[in-house]
Amino acid sequence: MMKQVSGCKIVGEPTQGSSGNPKPHDLGNRVTVYLPSWKALLPDGICFEGKGIRPDILVKVQSNQITTKDPVIEAALKELKRGE
Repeated sequence: MMKQVSGCKIVGEPTQGSSGNPKPHDLGNRVTVYLPSWKALLPDGICFEGKGIRPDILVKVQSNQITTKDPVIEAALKELKRGE
């Protein structure tokens, strides 16, 4: 995961705590269920399902803010320039 990379910063909103690479399983009655195909763990071995991953730089975004510029990209660029 990127959080393990030295010097890497995650920008944006917390993840929803779901991964597991869901795979479809057809039950044969016009119903398909999606079940995880792996268990996602944090570097300390704790499962992050239902908990998510918090960004280093929190940027809350409303859908109406992304008309011409992306606030997350703008925050990431600002952080990159700050680190130069």
